[in-house]
Amino acid sequence: SIQLHLDRIVAPDAGRLRLFLSADWEDLSETLSFGHDIEASWLLFDAATALGDEALMKRAAAASIALARAVLEGGVGDWGEVFNEKNLATGTVNRTRIWWVQAEALVGFMNAFELTGDSDFADAVCMSWRFIDRHVIDRDGEWRGVSDLDETAEPFWAGPWKACYHNGRAMLELRTRLRRLDRDQPWNDVYRPDAVKQK
Repeated sequence: SIQLHLDRIVAPDAGRLRLFLSADWEDLSETLSFGHDIEASWLLFDAATALGDEALMKRAAAASIALARAVLEGGVGDWGEVFNEKNLATGTVNRTRIWWVQAEALVGFMNAFELTGDSDFADAVCMSWRFIDRHVIDRDGEWRGVSDLDETAEPFWAGPWKACYHNGRAMLELRTRLRRLDRDQPWNDVYRPDAVKQK
């Protein structure tokens, strides 16, 4: 349930998910996953909204914003990309730029902007898209498994862990959210184009 997720899976500081747990809920996580954190940030609020429970929506919104902000502050590179994961003991960041993480970042940062109105999240959406457009989307039509800046490229368009699910869903979600936003305030009036780095 959403309540269980908020109580047990989201870490008490709400800055990450607890990825691995013992049978009695002890946190066994050795890493944090920026991709799972940003994906959960919008899915939690989306699920709470679907139930229409205002108290749950309030809790989910707080966790969603905290997760998105933690990713923005600790998992985003100079190009606007979101990295793979971070070792909790050493602080070492695995900087691989995986396609599904970039897709979820678009929706997660957009959701955080919708909840807060914070233009830092709007800038993150724009930078994420610029990175995807330049370094993830292959001009033959599909998204690469990892960006063209990563050393080890995945040669296959699909496989056991690679399909169009994340990027397809992200595009549909982003279209819906941008249209909804544009009814209230044009998107071009929301973000600061000067803040989007030219890379």
